[in-house]
Amino acid sequence: MDGTDYEEAIDNASDILLEAMLGDIDALIAEGRGLDLKVKEVVFLLGRQLLVKLFEVARAMLVEEAKRTGKTVERTSEVTFKTLLGPVEVASPYMYDRDAGQGERPMREHFGIVGGRYSDGAERAMADFGSESSFRDAADRFEEHYGWRPGETTVRKRTEACAEAAEAYLERRHQNARDILGKPPREQGKTADEMLVQADGSHIRCGAWMTAAEARQQAEDPEELERLEDYEDDESVRLVEWKEVRTGLVRRPEQVEATYVCRRDDWAQIAWRLLGAACEHGMCFETQAIAIGDGAFGLKEGLQEHFPHLQFILDWYHLKHHLYETGERLLDEDRLIGDLDGWVEGHLDTIYEGEAGAVIGELESLLQSLDPPPDAEGAEDTESAYGRLQRLINYLTRFYDCLDYEAYEDQDWPIGSGEVESAHKTVPQGRLKIPGATWAEENVSPMCALRVIQANDWWDDFWADEQERRQAA
Repeated sequence: MDGTDYEEAIDNASDILLEAMLGDIDALIAEGRGLDLKVKEVVFLLGRQLLVKLFEVARAMLVEEAKRTGKTVERTSEVTFKTLLGPVEVASPYMYDRDAGQGERPMREHFGIVGGRYSDGAERAMADFGSESSFRDAADRFEEHYGWRPGETTVRKRTEACAEAAEAYLERRHQNARDILGKPPREQGKTADEMLVQADGSHIRCGAWMTAAEARQQAEDPEELERLEDYEDDESVRLVEWKEVRTGLVRRPEQVEATYVCRRDDWAQIAWRLLGAACEHGMCFETQAIAIGDGAFGLKEGLQEHFPHLQFILDWYHLKHHLYETGERLLDEDRLIGDLDGWVEGHLDTIYEGEAGAVIGELESLLQSLDPPPDAEGAEDTESAYGRLQRLINYLTRFYDCLDYEAYEDQDWPIGSGEVESAHKTVPQGRLKIPGATWAEENVSPMCALRVIQANDWWDDFWADEQERRQAA
């Protein structure tokens, strides 16, 4: 149902409003470029009055329907219900069947009307704004669009409640998508030959309130520990820590828009959700998955656990960064023969051509020429040339089967993970990393879920599902 269903009534109403507003044509002309804002104000007033009258008619019909089933009106409360068009006063009767011992509030059950509560439309708008900007700015934007201002705390609470629902919605949606893997091929629909997968991590500022003594016990960052020394043991402080949030995306190679996942979780759980997202794009057991990522521990293994046919590709630019870091350390200790750029580019060319083993062998020979650390722990010291070189050898060895870049590009596979690195800025960081934002850790994944739903263009689907669940509750 849309506006075209009421075209004649809208036409008649606009004529009536036109005649009324033309009574003060000089004032309307004086509005100048702001005339549309004046019309918006009038339309909102009209909409609020219309909504009140619709509630009155619906209440009368629901009361009569309940009376036919043996119920009577026990009492009626006048409640303030906060809608998208503004707060309205609504009569909410309580109906009771004495014989059956059953009661109902028809206005609550059909329209969600409870005193002091918000309509789904108002909550949706608050969550929409609250998922994009600070809660104070979201309240301001709400007022600018709808002519009345909810409190900043209200916007925060409604957005956080919506975020929890969004997280549950994503879990159901991913599970439903994964279920298709167990169906016969004829029921799976169009399947994908290849699927691109990328994943990466970034950090979000989190905080929790506790005593200074507790904070000093838990703090790991030296700067944070130094800050906490200024407080007495029993003083209440907020311990600030940076927590990792992991973002992933999937798409077919020919697609432009990707589908995202994002939450604070381990790599195996991120991969499990990426599998659900991939199934929405035709993932099946035979699909070749091409995953590009950095050397984060557990990333490659988590993807391999859930994607049946996976080729992991080590991000080319992270590899280059590792080579430069090692070369610079060797240069600092006069262990690098030749110029740094030539050393790095030479190794990159060899690796690109599928000869990573030759590079590993050369680096191992170089390692033997360095003075080993005096103890076993020193081998892990990346401040020394020996430790940094050992780390690079381990890195290349670990990803030995992920370095055949020339072969990958021959198949038109990407070798860089820049797409998911850009996704960090638009999905989690676009809201969770705005200036001054500090999050309770338990709110991070739900807020990421809201951001994912918007980035995936699932906002309407989510709210249709949410309204259906609320109506059934």
